[in-house]
Amino acid sequence: MRCPGGKGPAGRAWRYGPDRPRPAAWASHQRQEDETPYWRTLKAGGELNPKYPGGVEAQRERLEAEGHTVVRRGRKNLRWYVRDYEKALAELT
Repeated sequence: MRCPGGKGPAGRAWRYGPDRPRPAAWASHQRQEDETPYWRTLKAGGELNPKYPGGVEAQRERLEAEGHTVVRRGRKNLRWYVRDYEKALAELT
């Protein structure tokens, strides 16, 4: 186990603990109005995040209900991605 603030799992847990939002949601957390719902934040390359509440299935259902197309990639290590997610990116102000 490494010391808090260092690289590796222990450092990440300390910096992004339950009382501090993860980097993907940090910009939304900083805005006082019009916060971005968590299911609209994606991993690199448009990948869905299995660590969100309900896992990939719940995030996929919410995004598809909003009109996004979610596709599966891989044969053994299945991952889900939003198709053409770049077209729906929002400008953070």
